[in-house]
Amino acid sequence: MPRIKRTNFTADRQIQTQTSRRLVIYWCVTWLAVFVLPILVRTLTTSIPFSQLATSMINDLWFPMAMSFLILPILAWDHYRFMHRITGPVRRIGQSLQTLADNKPVTNIRLRKEDFCQQLADDFNRLNSSLEKREMHAQDRLEREEVMC
Repeated sequence: MPRIKRTNFTADRQIQTQTSRRLVIYWCVTWLAVFVLPILVRTLTTSIPFSQLATSMINDLWFPMAMSFLILPILAWDHYRFMHRITGPVRRIGQSLQTLADNKPVTNIRLRKEDFCQQLADDFNRLNSSLEKREMHAQDRLEREEVMC
């Protein structure tokens, strides 16, 4: 099966923006817990001056701090791709449902292999096929009734 290319950078801007904000907030909270809180705790529990303690801890923790900044773009990219695998199919299924509700013909939904919601898309396709069959049977019945009259 040919690979389906993404056409939009964001599949659902609202959801992806909110989850991206949460990712940044979680990263900041983790950063505070790992790097800032130890400095504050040691300041309160020792008699060493804050400036000296902070300098000492920064010297000890500069490498993990730098690595956390380097890892953040990787986390952001992975988050973007993961969310796209969820929001893209949900958006496509929603658009197909709207088209179906407007009594317009709908093609079957094809998702990328790595996308989530495969079962939901399969269920929609089964529903769409069933509705098409019902419509054909109804048209056949109407044609037979017209011939009989």
